[in-house]
Formats: sequence, C-alpha cells, structure tokens
Amino acid sequence: MPKIVDHAVRRLEVADAVIRLIRRDGVEAVTIRHVAAESGWSPGVLGHYFADKDALLLAAFQRVADAVVERVARRHVVGEPLSVLRWILRNMLPMDAERRAEVQVWFAFLGHALARPPLAAAQRAVYDEWRRALGAVLQQAAEAGVLVPGVEPAGEAAALVSFVDGLAVQALFDPEAFPASRQAELLDERLRVLRAACAA
Repeated sequence: MPKIVDHAVRRLEVADAVIRLIRRDGVEAVTIRHVAAESGWSPGVLGHYFADKDALLLAAFQRVADAVVERVARRHVVGEPLSVLRWILRNMLPMDAERRAEVQVWFAFLGHALARPPLAAAQRAVYDEWRRALGAVLQQAAEAGVLVPGVEPAGEAAALVSFVDGLAVQALFDPEAFPASRQAELLDERLRVLRAACAA
C-alpha cells in the first residue's frame, strides 16, 4: 500500500529545518542541498515543494509569523485593552529561547528580502497586519477611556511596531545588556505614556 504523504506537514517540517539552519549557520546556509540534509528529505523531493532558496526562506518566515499569531490566539487574551496590548507586544520580543529563535529568523529574512520583491511583499503584508491588529487594540483603549487623549491609534501602532523592532534588534545582538527583564522594563516605560491619567 503506498505511503500517504501529508503535504502540509511536510512543508512545516521543511520550514522548521530552515529555521534551524538559519539559527545555527545563518541565512547563507539555506540551500536546497543543506535543507534536504537538515530535514531528512531528498533534494528531489524538496524541489517538488520549493523551487529555490527564496521559497524556502518564505516558508520559514511564514512559519515564524504564524507561530506568533497562533501563540496570541491560543491564549484568548482578554481584559483591559492596554494590558492586552502589553501582552501582545511582549510576545514579539526575544524574551525566551523560542521567541529569540523567531526573531533571528525574522531579521534574517528581512535582510534577504530587501532586494527580492516577492519576499518583500510577504514582509509588508505581515507588518500591515501587525499594525492593524495593534491599531484595533489601541482603538478599543480609546473607546474605553484608558488611552491618553489625542493619541491616534493607527499612528501609534506604527510607532509601537518600530519600537519593538528596534528593541528586538538590540536584544538579539546584545543579550547581556537587554535580558528579558530589561526588555519588559523598557516596554512598560514606553506603554506608560499611553495610559490616561484617570485610568492610572
């Protein structure tokens, strides 16, 4: 009886192999041959699913982006909007081994995507969705009266994405100066200015 292949599972296994390679050897190590060896699939089988290095990197990037969304969705976070915002943003920072691995892949992909329009389009789509999600939470905070008057949700969402990206880069390259506790402290300081005095 022929073996039944779950193609979705196979693609995820390959994406995980790409993530391991990037973490261990850098983005330059991502080739069909190296990923085949890492994943345990033959280059021929791998080539059936992924045309080239860009396709492999895109799969890994989407895997990381989906993991963050899934982690947030799995918790079904509810509560006061700015507390929800804080929890979401903490999940974007390299505050443990899992999130550090995600951030490594994230920035490796971004650097590679700059000169590759299809990859850049995927990156833009993820950032667009991230800004929309944060903007929606900030809008809820405004409607609940806990956001400082005058803060425009969409603009503040973009500013928070920039803040978290910058902090993540520093924590990735200088983990001793930016351990999880320091990242949390800086994030809390950044969010404190958003809370209306009446809600403090």
